[in-house]
Amino acid sequence: DVNQAWTELEAMKGISLLQNGGVDLIEQPVSMRNKSALKRLTEHFDVAIMADEVVQDPHNAFQLATDHCADVFAVKINQAGGLKAACLIGQMAHLAGIELYGGTMLEGPIGTAASAHVFSTYPSLNFDTELFGPLLLTDDVLAQPLDYQNFGLSVPTGAGLGIEVDSDKVYHYAKQAVPTLPKPSNP
Repeated sequence: DVNQAWTELEAMKGISLLQNGGVDLIEQPVSMRNKSALKRLTEHFDVAIMADEVVQDPHNAFQLATDHCADVFAVKINQAGGLKAACLIGQMAHLAGIELYGGTMLEGPIGTAASAHVFSTYPSLNFDTELFGPLLLTDDVLAQPLDYQNFGLSVPTGAGLGIEVDSDKVYHYAKQAVPTLPKPSNP
């Protein structure tokens, strides 16, 4: 993940070395403002070039797909503009022959559950996901933590996102942030 750090010339040199070294994917090598360079790099190299920060909403993703500016789209629900938008981006990418990667902005367990549901609707996710945000936290606001096993996350089942928020934990952390917060009455 170059995180937009390279100029196009630096990207040509760097991607050539990475491709020769057997790397399978290069993430957002140039600035998100330089879509033309991203397109030229995608056309020039055999290694997959992934658009990340540049994939900001369905309209933007449509333009990137139409111009074939990348081989892979990183989809993040927050960056995409929500669940519906992330679903649309995945559908457009699939129809345009662009591979998908389910990204994260290090969401907590609620956002991660939402991401898992969105990504589970994609016909394919050839570059997988990295929904590890909750694993970085020391505590969880869910009544039952997300189910991580064998380097995978089970998509929660049940109503809504398939999760239950522990309201006592939410109140506990909210009170720490705002000490004078009154406890809500339960009807």
